[in-house]
Amino acid sequence: MNEEEKNIQNVENSSDAIVNSIANSETREEESHVQGATQEKADFTQMFGVQSEETQEEKELAKKTIDIPRVLEVKEEDREQKIVISEEEKKANHLKNFNSEEKLVYQIEPDKTGNPIIVLLFFIALIVFILFLPQIGKKVDLDSLFKTTSSTKQKKEEEEKEEFYRIESAATSVKIGDLNFINFTKSYEKNEYKLSFTVQNNGDKMFQFDKKYYFVLYEEKDLEYPIYYALIHSYNGLAAKNALESDVIINKRAFERASRFQIVEIPETKYNNVKISETEGEYGVITCKYLNDTMKYYFKENKLEKINEKYEESSLNNEYFSANLNKYKDLSEKYKKIENFETVFVEAEDRFTQVNNIDLSKISDNTIISLKTYRFFRYNTDKNTVVFELQAQGYTCS
Repeated sequence: MNEEEKNIQNVENSSDAIVNSIANSETREEESHVQGATQEKADFTQMFGVQSEETQEEKELAKKTIDIPRVLEVKEEDREQKIVISEEEKKANHLKNFNSEEKLVYQIEPDKTGNPIIVLLFFIALIVFILFLPQIGKKVDLDSLFKTTSSTKQKKEEEEKEEFYRIESAATSVKIGDLNFINFTKSYEKNEYKLSFTVQNNGDKMFQFDKKYYFVLYEEKDLEYPIYYALIHSYNGLAAKNALESDVIINKRAFERASRFQIVEIPETKYNNVKISETEGEYGVITCKYLNDTMKYYFKENKLEKINEKYEESSLNNEYFSANLNKYKDLSEKYKKIENFETVFVEAEDRFTQVNNIDLSKISDNTIISLKTYRFFRYNTDKNTVVFELQAQGYTCS
């Protein structure tokens, strides 16, 4: 029995003791109050709301005691409590407390202290996770974590395959119209870096290289910015159902670092704009160099008018000297047969030099095209075309 129940029982016992004391009109000692309390009848009317039988004397006694305040002196462990109560208040309070009473059968108290070992292990695991987070991040494929579906990734790989092809891969095949480019390899021979390939014409008619197609070379780690443009150009057509072995000149950087490429058409209107800074008399001059060859182009109002070429080669540490000597000697003999084409070939003991002067205003375009030399341009060619296409053949222009 809890403290509240004890107090309620004490109040009931004390009230009944007062009623009995007034009915008997006797003053008793403290012991008679306690003894009288133990002899009282149980009041079932208060507990269950059921009317019990009462004697006429008890009813008369109850009427006399309603609303009469009494003072009860109770001795409990040498303490005195003064309780002022009426019989009507006693009955009302007792019924209210009984009806609102909650019976607590069993209560599970939460463990407020916690387990210190579990808490310690949690913090250790958290610290280890934070320390190894960078390493975990490197090993986790974040793309696979955030991709929506596997088909999206596959589509992305297919698009990349179409745009950026691998050099020196047997599976690489690039189709442009009726042309199919295959067998890509990089090579270094005769002091030149080259990208070799085979082009097939699968069409039913001859293909003419009247458009400017370029190999655009990229590093594997950076597919946004190309490192070299190589011009695919042929003065000869390719017959239907035939194939041609060809190559383009690339620079050392592209040879060493390029692993991906595209083949794209670049019209002249997309060429970079260049500024002419050198002049000779009435001409603006652009000079381009590649190995032993020096080309000077003379422009009026940014249009090409004259070309000067000087090629010289030494036999020192040059295993190809004899072959090149004969090659350029034969070219000079060919150029001498062209009207208004000035050429001079000088051969020394350990070197040779060839100098060509071409006044394009005095030579027809067809004659220039017939020479099948990519560094010779037609009259009135724009300065931007000259520089862009020379650089796409390995030359450095200034």
